[in-house]
Amino acid sequence: MVNRYFVYSLIFSRTPEKAYRFLCFQKRAKGYYFSGKGAGGGTIVPNGQPLKGAAKFALPGGQFDGKDWTNLPDVLAQCQKELTEECGRQIHFVSNTQIVAAGGVSGEDETVHAVATVKQWDVNLGSTKGYAALYLQVPDKELEVIAGYIGTCMQQRDDATLKITNGEWGAGDYGKLAAAFPMAPMDDEIHLMSPAYYVIAVDGFAKDPFIAALLNDSDTDWFGTIISALPDISN
Repeated sequence: MVNRYFVYSLIFSRTPEKAYRFLCFQKRAKGYYFSGKGAGGGTIVPNGQPLKGAAKFALPGGQFDGKDWTNLPDVLAQCQKELTEECGRQIHFVSNTQIVAAGGVSGEDETVHAVATVKQWDVNLGSTKGYAALYLQVPDKELEVIAGYIGTCMQQRDDATLKITNGEWGAGDYGKLAAAFPMAPMDDEIHLMSPAYYVIAVDGFAKDPFIAALLNDSDTDWFGTIISALPDISN
């Protein structure tokens, strides 16, 4: 049996009051397109594919398909890859500490500097043996820039799924996605929540009800653990 591992990303900032503020996402009920094998680099699912953890809190991420789970640069690269696939095709990393969101809301590339940290956890759940999180700490004012950019990417995703549900695009039309909606995520799996942020005071982690709810749900407990580790990660 091949061991499986998973990777996620958490984008956060510290407010002037030193509270922690991070972007929140939610798993969609169905996904209508996915990158990977298929014509044009992916597959369209005309009737939608039900997603595990539907309507629950989620972080951008997925299964690790790198070469070496013990190699942190490999894990980091996989976290970055999943973030791009689920949040916006034109988000890319020019270095481990610099994120470029091409063609932002203003039409110009948005460059955000971040402090990147990777943390791993071991689990023993059948073939699943671990998960990791890429923590991207950005200046507090830049968190809103990122949220706005991802929101635009998600709107393009919504426009793309409308073409699918209206019957304009079929199973073999994934290749049309990048040309028609160049900022849309490559995978239709999550959306930005409203409000897009959650704030936890510096001394609020132990009793935060949001974290407690995540930890008590088997679909979201890893996310609760990732968020709980923020005080050990940030500057």
